[in-house]
Amino acid sequence: MCHGKFASHLKNLDLDPSLTKNNLPDQRIAGLISMTDGGWVFCSRFATILVSLFASSAMAAELNLGQYEGSPQTPGYYTVDDISQRHEGKFISPEIILTGGISSFSPASTVLSLLKWISHSEAITNPADAYNRLKHFGTWITDPSGSTCLNTRGLILRRESQTSVTYTDTKECTIATGQWYEPYTGSIKRNAGELQIDHVVPLKNAYVMGAWQWSGKQRCLYANFMTNNFHLLAVDSRENMRKGDRAPDRYMPPNGSFVCEYLEDWLKIKLIWNLKMTASEGNAIQSEMVTHNCDPSVYSMTRLELDRERAALQSFAKKCSAESNEPISNPNGIFQSP
Repeated sequence: MCHGKFASHLKNLDLDPSLTKNNLPDQRIAGLISMTDGGWVFCSRFATILVSLFASSAMAAELNLGQYEGSPQTPGYYTVDDISQRHEGKFISPEIILTGGISSFSPASTVLSLLKWISHSEAITNPADAYNRLKHFGTWITDPSGSTCLNTRGLILRRESQTSVTYTDTKECTIATGQWYEPYTGSIKRNAGELQIDHVVPLKNAYVMGAWQWSGKQRCLYANFMTNNFHLLAVDSRENMRKGDRAPDRYMPPNGSFVCEYLEDWLKIKLIWNLKMTASEGNAIQSEMVTHNCDPSVYSMTRLELDRERAALQSFAKKCSAESNEPISNPNGIFQSP
């Protein structure tokens, strides 16, 4: 069992500044750590989690605790490290990568750990314009090709239903019933009216954490992106209202069996869209992973997977063509390392 002040650091995965890759004891891989008056105490459970949080098990041979810069001081923030976006000290937005403005800097087989973060000491820049859902992200869209009259909400409901859906009328534009496994509460829903479509990383969080610098078209893409199965989820309406725009430091799904997957999805979205994380948000993710015994080895994406997500973004762009008339606030698509 871990004891003492150092154990509390482990609980929050906020490393003691005196611990570096150069002075950690050799037992760090086999299992540690707590510090008491009697010295180092063996603590295998926390050791495994501690080590894995800085590199997936597949990357254990490359373990380098020095890559992790620790918790930034308030008002600092984190970004998930994407080596393809690190070029001459700048961060490249998904928009410019997708339009061919810059090539990938790593092989397709490169594994990107979702738990390798860059720590920034400066404050997050406030949006130039206060968040407004309709103004900045619009409403659900329908496919301009006319292949269906279902909007994004309807398409997600149809996709996630475990049975054939029924509609409110013969036009088949609004779904009435189906059977859905609701991940936030772990319940089964059969009435579409009991469900809302949740942006796993809420629109306001995305806006404040970087999307305010995007074009209107890119924000429309974010609001309606459904080419993967984790960006948008059909969830219990009341639970979604309870979540609101909260990050993991203020909300976690009550269904404990879904927590690890939820955190993985959260980090994938932050990586794909190059969104910032507050220090509190990052620390909460680490703490929840410990509490729920999440397997750090699954918290990764290959370079190819990430490129495919962004390629899907490009192919999806035509669906938001009507939203593209807003001026691009950052025309070169380059964010200086904030």
